[in-house]
Amino acid sequence: MKVNDIIEAGYGLTRGTAMARSAMATQTNQNIRANSRAEDSNREANIAQQHSYRSQKRKRVAPTGIPARLLQPQAPSSPAQGEQQ
Repeated sequence: MKVNDIIEAGYGLTRGTAMARSAMATQTNQNIRANSRAEDSNREANIAQQHSYRSQKRKRVAPTGIPARLLQPQAPSSPAQGEQQ
């Protein structure tokens, strides 16, 4: 085996099992990277959507209606200090 044969075969990997295993590992890693990129972009989109929803929810003011304390007035409290003699 000459040096040129080794270099052409893929940095010392002989044709056959080792080269096929290396090619399979490379392909698997590329697939994992592509899937991770897709998951990351989906995750970022979901986070941005949740952020905008929470922001809109904070800005929204819900009417509270008539406070119960106005419907049920309390008994007058004790007279003020200055009125007592």
